[in-house]
Amino acid sequence: YNPTHRGKEGLRPILAFIEETHEYLPGKLRRGTPVDGREAAAFQIVMLAYNIWRYMKMMARKSLSDTHRALEAVVHRGQSRQRRQPG
Repeated sequence: YNPTHRGKEGLRPILAFIEETHEYLPGKLRRGTPVDGREAAAFQIVMLAYNIWRYMKMMARKSLSDTHRALEAVVHRGQSRQRRQPG
């Protein structure tokens, strides 16, 4: 709605949020007519793919972090064994 420039197409943002965490996901700022059902469905598919990618990235980071901690524990254990052995 643009009262000073009637008839001019305005911006029609499409936004996505995660309700439980109040997180804002990437949105889409577009010009033109209101969003139709097909465009909304396509946007939801993109958001689903984005969330799957984000989840996989988080799990990979967690796995890497767990691996790093396990490696540090092994190295620490090896260093403490070397100190105990008479030289």
